[in-house]
Amino acid sequence: MQSTFDWIRYSVVVAALASATLPGLSVEAGGQSQTGTSSNSPQRKTSPPRESTQIRILEDADFKKIEFLERYCFDGVNSERKSNGLADLRFFDDLVPVARRYSRRMAEEGFFAHVDPDGMTLKFRLAEARIKSSERAENLSRVGGFLNPIPEVVKSWMKSPGHRQNILDGKYTHSAVGIWISSDDLIYVTQIFIR
Repeated sequence: MQSTFDWIRYSVVVAALASATLPGLSVEAGGQSQTGTSSNSPQRKTSPPRESTQIRILEDADFKKIEFLERYCFDGVNSERKSNGLADLRFFDDLVPVARRYSRRMAEEGFFAHVDPDGMTLKFRLAEARIKSSERAENLSRVGGFLNPIPEVVKSWMKSPGHRQNILDGKYTHSAVGIWISSDDLIYVTQIFIR
């Protein structure tokens, strides 16, 4: 049962999202898992300059909304795990900046993929952050046009075999979600799973 405080926070988020323009409803998702150690970190490749994109300047209220949505998504994934007889994923603070930074890059640089434009994967991003893992996986989503986008994100992941497998794989023990909101109000979601 949710507390009154949770419902007030939820109402603030829904009100903030409702004030945004709703151009259309869409959810895109991408899932990938990797096995292996992250001890060897490849060198970052440099790519040619990208065309300029609009960068959204976020205020404190935006960061509070992002943090709320991240936790809401994390809890939604754990709810799916519980429904399937699995233990909750443990929230790992060190993963939040990695996931959020990647969501921000996708939003600002105009791509949506597990491999960034420089050819770097989740394994590299974790090594760059000095996070060791023997196994790792990542779910991505890009959603727009929903007053309450997180249930749509989790629902779309559960309908996709690869995403569902990442969520319901008992070998993963720790996770975090990182979100960024683009200048055109699309919400980019990155969830990282590790063991």
